[in-house]
Amino acid sequence: MRLIPDVVVLHSLTNDIKSLDPDTFVGELTKTVDIISNKWCGSKIILSTCTPRFDSIQNQTNAQLVNALVKQKFSAGYANLSLCEHNNMSNNGNPAPDILTSDNYHLSSKGISVLASNIQVALHSALGIQVPAPRGRSPSRNRRGGGRGGRGQGRFR
Repeated sequence: MRLIPDVVVLHSLTNDIKSLDPDTFVGELTKTVDIISNKWCGSKIILSTCTPRFDSIQNQTNAQLVNALVKQKFSAGYANLSLCEHNNMSNNGNPAPDILTSDNYHLSSKGISVLASNIQVALHSALGIQVPAPRGRSPSRNRRGGGRGGRGQGRFR
């Protein structure tokens, strides 16, 4: 018995951006998508785009170019494919605060959480499952020191 996955998630890692030009990168990604589409015809594919990076202007620009080319390439003709974009990780082309580690390339714990959340939303959407409401603070949680003028307010006094 051969199992066919409901969904295949591909995350376009930015490691290859250092060695491949954007067109070649997207060409290799297209080959991978085509192999999956042919092998598992009924499977949905989620393509997670490149996350932001800030280690060099060339790598940052190439990641943005790859994302634009991916959107252009896969916007039509791939009915079983959906994109998982990470626009909430950057602002005006620059990584959002605390998304990257000090090397300006790898995702921080916060960045990993945002990535996982974005992929979770894309999975739920692809499978037609309602996305759970975000968990807020419990009303019974102790909030002492968190208000204006309370203890622990700010770093400087």
